[in-house]
Amino acid sequence: MKLITSILGDKLAPGILDENRNDNAELVTTGMSKINWNAICKVISQLPGRNQLEELYEKLAVKSTLDEIGVSRGLEDVRLKYSPMVRNILPPMRM
Repeated sequence: MKLITSILGDKLAPGILDENRNDNAELVTTGMSKINWNAICKVISQLPGRNQLEELYEKLAVKSTLDEIGVSRGLEDVRLKYSPMVRNILPPMRM
């Protein structure tokens, strides 16, 4: 918990740890990824680009920076490494 708190901060760490108590990634096998690879690629190709997302976030006033969500600067490389583990979902970086 101390490592997670040092990386993500006191506000985010408890919720992240709670959400990840049961890891959905344990259900995914290499075979599943191979079988569904074309479908995975199709979904990824339909995602909006960075500029589109930035425009949307701005219009909706969505918090999208570390400062906006109350996470202090520093340790960006470590945060990037662990970012796929923040939510109990299966982004490509996590698989």
